[in-house]
Order: sequence, then C-alpha cells, then structure tokens
Amino acid sequence: MTNRMMKFLMTKVVMRVALLAMGVMAAAVPVTFKLEQLQPNPEPIRLRNAASEYALFIPMSAREQTKSMVLNLEATNSISLTKERSQLMVQLNGRAVAQVALSPLQPELHATVRIPVEWLKPGYNRLSFTVAQHYTIQYCEDPAAPELWTDINPTASTLTVDTELKPTSPRLSDLNDLFDAKQWTPRHYTVVTGRQPGENEVSWGALVTQGAALRLSYQGASIRHVAAASQADVAKIEGADLIVAGSRDDLVNLLPATIVGQIRDGYLGVFPHPGDNRHFMLVVSGTNPEQVTRAAQAFALMSFPVPDTVSMDVSAVHAPTLTPYAAKNYVRENSIYRFKQLNFKTTAVQGMYPAPISLEMNLPADLYADETANVEFHLHMSYGAALRKDSVLNVLVNGRFERAILLDEQDGAMFRDKVVKIPLRSFRPGPNTINFAASLMPMMTGQCIAVQSANLLLTMFDDSWVSLPNASHYGELPNLETTVRTGYPYAVLPDGRDVALYIAGRDSDTLSAAWMLAGKLAQRRGYPMLEALYTFNVPPKDRHVLVVGTTAAVDREFLKGAPIEFGDPTRSHHTTGVDQDAAATSWWSRLGDRFGMQDTSRPTVLSRIDGRTGLGDQILVMQYQSPQSSSQAVTALLASTPQTLRSGMVALSEPSRWDGMNGDVAVWKPGMENVLTQRMGPTFALGSINAPDMLMYWLSKHPWIGGICLLLVIGLFALLTRHLLRRFRKRYHAGVEEI
Repeated sequence: MTNRMMKFLMTKVVMRVALLAMGVMAAAVPVTFKLEQLQPNPEPIRLRNAASEYALFIPMSAREQTKSMVLNLEATNSISLTKERSQLMVQLNGRAVAQVALSPLQPELHATVRIPVEWLKPGYNRLSFTVAQHYTIQYCEDPAAPELWTDINPTASTLTVDTELKPTSPRLSDLNDLFDAKQWTPRHYTVVTGRQPGENEVSWGALVTQGAALRLSYQGASIRHVAAASQADVAKIEGADLIVAGSRDDLVNLLPATIVGQIRDGYLGVFPHPGDNRHFMLVVSGTNPEQVTRAAQAFALMSFPVPDTVSMDVSAVHAPTLTPYAAKNYVRENSIYRFKQLNFKTTAVQGMYPAPISLEMNLPADLYADETANVEFHLHMSYGAALRKDSVLNVLVNGRFERAILLDEQDGAMFRDKVVKIPLRSFRPGPNTINFAASLMPMMTGQCIAVQSANLLLTMFDDSWVSLPNASHYGELPNLETTVRTGYPYAVLPDGRDVALYIAGRDSDTLSAAWMLAGKLAQRRGYPMLEALYTFNVPPKDRHVLVVGTTAAVDREFLKGAPIEFGDPTRSHHTTGVDQDAAATSWWSRLGDRFGMQDTSRPTVLSRIDGRTGLGDQILVMQYQSPQSSSQAVTALLASTPQTLRSGMVALSEPSRWDGMNGDVAVWKPGMENVLTQRMGPTFALGSINAPDMLMYWLSKHPWIGGICLLLVIGLFALLTRHLLRRFRKRYHAGVEEI
C-alpha cells in the first residue's frame, strides 16, 4: 500500500473514531467500538479467492499507555471450504496474533482474540485479516473459484481498547503529540484567562483554539473557558489540558513565579498540569497585548517539532503571504500541475486487484465553468507483459467511476502522455480523491495451472500532470455542506482578513462555543485565521460573518433575512411535503415543457409560520445573505441558553454531525444521532464572472428561456433569409414568374 493511500486511510479513520473518544467521560473506562468505525468507508469485509487480505488501522497516541485490547470477531465462511487447508490469520503490524480454522461444518465463526499491547506503537497500527481458502485437499484447484469466500461482519465485530494517559514532562517539540488526533482518552481543553475576557482575550482564545484544532486534524474537541483568580483555581481544573493565555500582569497570580519571571517578550511555554501530571499546561503570554498576540500566532503556525525546550521567546512572527484559495494540494483554474506538486510519489502496484493509486486535489469551492469544461490527466505510466486483454485501469473520482484505460498490449506498454478527460462537474468543491484502480488479469488461469503473478505490475510516475480548464469564481450560497467541507466563503483569503467572528455574549459558555466554531473552520481551511476580526459588537459590512450567541443576545437587525427570524413574532418556514412543478407556473413555462426545454428543477414548497416560540434544547445553524451587504455571507450558530450553545457545539464538532450539515438550516438536540437539515431561504451568488459564463450560468438555471431565445433567433434568421431572397429575385429576376 502506498504512503499516500495509507495517509488517506488514516485521515478517514481519525474521523471515524471521533464519536468514540468524545463520548468517554473517564480515562479509565474501556472503549468498545465496531470495526466499521475503523473503515474509511463502512462496507462488508469480503475475503475472496484462495488467498486474500483486508487491513484496518488502529490509532494509538504517544501520550497513552494501552492496558488491554480485545478483538471480538464475527464472521461467516463458505460451507464448501475444506477444514484441513483453510484458515483465517489475524496479524498486528505484520506479526501473527491468532489463527482460526475455517470449517464447513461450523460456518458461523465467533472468536475472541487478545491483542498483545506490547506490539502496539504510537501512530497507526495495521490490523489485518488474511485467509488461505481451499475447496480440496489436493493442490490442483482453481484459485478464483466462487465458493472460496469468508465474510467478516464489521458491524458485529468489535474492538475493546483500555488506555490511560501517561505522566508527561512536555516540551514544545511534543506539541503534535500533546494535541493528538489519535488519542482515545477524552480531548478536553480549558482556556484559562486571568480575568473575564475583553476583545484581546477573545482573539487569543480563538487563535490558540485554532492551533489546537489544526493539530487534531478532523477530530473534534471539548473547549471550555475559565476565568481564574489564583494558582489554586488553576490546579483545581480536573480532567483537561490547560491553555493559559494573557499578559504577564494578568497571569501573575495564576503561574509560579519561576514561569512569570521568564516572560520578557512574546512567550510560549509548556509544563505539567499543576494538579495532574498526566495533563499539560501551555502558557501563551507576553508583557503587552501585541506580544501575547504574537505568541498565540506562533502557536497556531508551529508544525515542526522544534524547539526541543520547555519554553521560547517569540520576538517576531513572519506569516507567509498566501494567494486566495490557497490550501493543501490546491489547484487553480487554467493551470497545469505535475503530480509531484500535489505530494504524489511514483507508485508501483502488483497483483490482480492491487490497492488503488490515489491522487488528491483541492479545488476552489466556487469554481464555475460551462458544462463542456474538462479536467485533463496526462498520465506517464507503464504496465507488465502477458496480461489478459480484459485488464483495465479504472479512474474513479471520489469513489465514482468515470473512465477506463484498456491495458491490452501483450508485450506490455509505457504511456508518456495518456490523456484522460473528466468533466469538471464530476469534481466537488474542496478536496477530491482520484483513484487509479487496476485490474490486472493473468493471461493463463484455470484448474491445475500455476498462475503467474509476478508480471501483474503497473507503475504511475510522478511527472504525470493534470490540466485545469479556464473557469470563473462564482459560488452559490447558502450552502452549509460546502462551508463545513471547505470553509467557503470564509476560506477565500487564507489569513481571514475578510472574516469577522461576532460573539453575542461575554459569558464563558458563549466564548467556548465561538472558539470551537473557529477551530472547526480552521481544520477545513487548513490555516488559522490570523487576521480575522474577533469582536463582541456587530462587525463592519465588508466582512463575511460568523455569529455565535443566544437568540436573545444577537442583534435583531443582524438576523434580518435569515431563514428563521427571532423576534416578536418569530418567523420560520416548513416544508409542505410536496414538490411544485416549475413548468406549470406560467404559459411560457408550459411552452418550454412542450418542447422539452423547461427548467427541470422542482423547488420545495415552503409554508411560513409566525408565532412566539424559542429553540428549547436545540442548537441551530443558519446561513444567509448579510443584511449589511449583498456581497457578504452570514453563518449563525444559535441556541436559547449559553450552556446549550456550548454543549451543542461540542456535539456538532464531531465529524459525523459536522459533515452532515447541508442546505441553509441545520438543527440538533441531545438524543439525536444526526443533524436535521433543510433549505428554507433564497439563494444568492458571490464572486465575479465574465459575460459568456454568466450567460451560460443563467441559461443553466433557466434552460426553457434559452430554448425560447433559440427559437426566436431561428425565426429571425428565417425572416432575414426570406427578405434577402426576395430582394435578390427582384433585382436579378424581376420578369420571371414564380413556379
């Protein structure tokens, strides 16, 4: 398996285990989860043919000590297998842990396997299932016979992990291990300030939260704010890692004198938690607000494990100047990129059905081009000789089949510039995974024939390249799905200078919810919002806005135009359960319908209800056009109380719920597994577009109007042709009678 494919699988695994770690309330409680929660995409584990393998990856944190790990395996095998030669082997990091006979007399397999914890290592541990399957005791058989199969049930099979945090003596070089996405014990962080925050403290809390979130990859975290008055208050904070932020004067009563005496400039230091050495305390400070900001920015930007000390003075931070839409593996319109520029390395695969070769591309969320625009892949690749003529290389985009390349040269072949065109519309905004999945069939197969597999080879070279078509930046909002996946429109300028976080409340719970929202967006943006405005007041109209607060605290004027407007009365919209046929609304629509040119969309019919109501235990996310400016967007996170706001944001930060938001309204309350979503309000567009693309965009939304215009043009052309023919006849054939 390639490093790139493994990295992709790791990211998906991290997302799957978020729900587990977030739900555990004590470090000593074992975690039991289903194997499907370790799969990149939940699917049956099917082991086919005479030999087959399936691998999962178990995340383990360097901060934790694993006390025990138990695998409970549920599987079913074919009743045609022979017990003498068929078995299932469980391996950890390539070492055999257990072997289980596959019996035709007992096809329902139940096995308990204790995993040796001393074989586990920090990082991702490979848990694999390998089968040897035979239907005869003779050595002459068809290795691809259909009766050779074993299915592992990933829903019924479970893994129970018991871990605890180890005592720590942290250094700044350990930050990526201290904020670890692979941690099984709960990820609780408390931001401690020396006073109730003003706007400086709000900014520092947002920056350090984003720094923590970026290190946690896709994982959620529980953030809490505490305004402490003494060292004793800090030591009493249990079950959480601490981030102490503030100026030296504000922290003088919270920190030991030995630490306070080191603060002479911007300051970063990491120490054991004063009340529990299994947790740590990160200090972000300085002698004045500018120095504290500098230290917070340094923490948010640091990625390499340097320096290997417990503290450092931050005298300057030089953040890079990034172009709009910059992100990891990002590509721009009308540009060419070598695969190596997208962190791809030359990869060779072998076997009949090897793991796909993966390439990741990050497209701007608002990229728009006409329907005929294609992304072109120019592949430099080679494959082995003596392959059967039905061998192929399938090209899939985000798991969906798009194209196939036939590998039918008997002597093998090398392509220097094999062109594969895929429509731009097949790609989604933000990250995309392109898989090149080979099916390499040996020429000679059959019973009692030794199958040659050493020639089943394919190599993709990193000097292959991809060409992006010319396109405009023109995005349609509201679209929570795009926002939670890519951060758009809050990710157009990477430093966030066009973004404002409007916090409608100075209490700790509201602050915590706002910081968690900023952290989740930083994860999807891949970069902290260093220049964003963090404020308690209604922000200026030239910024996209994130609003966090209770329905009573948010300025009413700022909710105008929202899908749900809170006030007296509260105005909300609800689906009627039926769709409206857009073609039946007017005579020209019906005319378009007759010629097959109507707008095929079927808008959902909404009813509006006015009344006096509230959110109760619900947390509400809405997106709508800013009432201050038609070129800005607002995303609001609201609840009825600050406590509900914070607890709801903790729940929403879990990938399973965060990724489930779409439309322009999302609602969640305790007891619900997933969020409920709906589209209520009108759409609007952001960005600029040239006249031809604008015409195509408009016609794509109203194809029946384009059809009518086409008929009018044809009619005018016919009339003009008739007029010119009559003039020609009158001038040159005036005396000739018509036949």
